[in-house]
Amino acid sequence: MTQKALIMKNKNLQAGIVEVDITPPVGYWMGGYGARKEPSKMVHDPLSMQIMSLYDGEKRVIIVSADLISFSDKFCEKVKKEVSGKTGFSESEVFLFASHTHTGPLINENISYLPDKKYFAGDYGTILIKKLTGGIKEAQLREEEVNVFHAEGKASIGINRRKKTEKGIEMQPNPEGAVDDSVQVLAFRNQAGTLAAIIFKACCHPNILSAIYEISADFPGAARSELEKVYPGVPAMFINGCCGDVRPAVMRNGKFIKGTFNDVDSMGKMLAGEVIKCVEKSEPLKNFSLKSKLVKHCLEFDDNLIPKNRKHLSNLVKYYKQKEFEFHEYIEKWENDIGEKIDAGEKFAKGVDANIMILSIGDFSLVALPGEVMVECGLKIRNRAKGKVTVAAYANEDIGYVPTRQAIKDGGYEASAFIFEENPAPYSLDIEEKLIKKVLNSRI
Repeated sequence: MTQKALIMKNKNLQAGIVEVDITPPVGYWMGGYGARKEPSKMVHDPLSMQIMSLYDGEKRVIIVSADLISFSDKFCEKVKKEVSGKTGFSESEVFLFASHTHTGPLINENISYLPDKKYFAGDYGTILIKKLTGGIKEAQLREEEVNVFHAEGKASIGINRRKKTEKGIEMQPNPEGAVDDSVQVLAFRNQAGTLAAIIFKACCHPNILSAIYEISADFPGAARSELEKVYPGVPAMFINGCCGDVRPAVMRNGKFIKGTFNDVDSMGKMLAGEVIKCVEKSEPLKNFSLKSKLVKHCLEFDDNLIPKNRKHLSNLVKYYKQKEFEFHEYIEKWENDIGEKIDAGEKFAKGVDANIMILSIGDFSLVALPGEVMVECGLKIRNRAKGKVTVAAYANEDIGYVPTRQAIKDGGYEASAFIFEENPAPYSLDIEEKLIKKVLNSRI
């Protein structure tokens, strides 16, 4: 069957997309690094948010991608309330994705490295929600009939950052570790065949620049700029994959180094080049009917490691200090915080609640996972699933790191992040497999 004949059989799909500038004023605290001692000082390149509305004649869904490190639970709660009240969408119909840039504003006021609430971008968050809800309405007004095309490619932009040493797991380049080099693209063309929008997924931490004080969208923004040169006026939406343990391959002598804006541009060009190849070779989806689902899931803590009393807590602290040589100061702070809760008789949660979202456009599925999911988990979901599947992370509420079974055993930053996130215990060893099964059983 010819490509034209396939398109004629597809259900009509309407798509509208808008792009809004969300660059914050200088002077807010930035997200991603506790090493920063001051708020932002200047803007290197703008931050943006893309909002897409999709409508198949019966169902409408919204996809949002923003140059932010994450969305806090309070922020998401406000967004859902505003979106539901002003646009009528349900939770399962609005997909929020953060690019996870480490050179944008911090919008989670509970982060421990925020030294003073006066630097918190509270008013910025309010404006951001207004831009989002307004953008949803505008995207609907811009809807036009489209056909959707899909393709996959490869761009080696990241490297695993968990290296096993004599001291334990260190955050250093591990060429033998898992990565996800796949680039997945959806291209939306109007009835005249003109490209109207692009969604592209890659899998890598946008933290090339380390703890600088300049606002930047990092390599996703650089990639969009390159795509704009080839496809003028066509909004391109970046969605990040499960890159909890993958960062840019900017190294020297086997060690990570602080990158430059030249490195950002180079990586952006490399990624954009592959996206362009995918756009040009993309094939139409089999049909354009829309389905969406929200699935509630609990990532459970290791019940044996939830402190039962002060003595149990003290024994756990000794164990954690032996296992994690780098985090003694943070472990002591965690001990104080958890100890106060024990003294107050507070009951600890059994785990972290996670909202898994799934969007289907015909025979294509987008799995949206919250938090910093490690790459191995995303790869396993993709490999076990059938058909065209993109597995994304940093969706909706930020729940912190979601480590694999092996990472929990080995330790290291990602597995020990419960200390920084003030959770009462590390995750149970079986959370990875339970999460994978939940996703696979929930596909629509």
